[in-house]
Amino acid sequence: MPTVTMDIPEDIADLMVCDNKSDELRRNALLLYPFIKNETISHGHAAEILGISKWELIELYGSEGRVAHLIKKSSLAGRPFAYFSTILFVFALPCLTI
Repeated sequence: MPTVTMDIPEDIADLMVCDNKSDELRRNALLLYPFIKNETISHGHAAEILGISKWELIELYGSEGRVAHLIKKSSLAGRPFAYFSTILFVFALPCLTI
């Protein structure tokens, strides 16, 4: 895995160190979130980068309260109920048992 070096305030440095894989995944997913929000990358590409499925990533963002930008609004033009039903589906994901 490539290493990135950047200057950050000293107070933040301790917060960037993760003790376990779950925290590391959450941190990295949240670092990618702005690029998904501005449509630089897709959820699928971000999930691929993180080594998880697209649905695992969407579920992770949902658990972090990052639901509003899960769907490209441009893809819902002329379909007023599509956005609403998609948001309901994403909120329901953690409740589903298979």
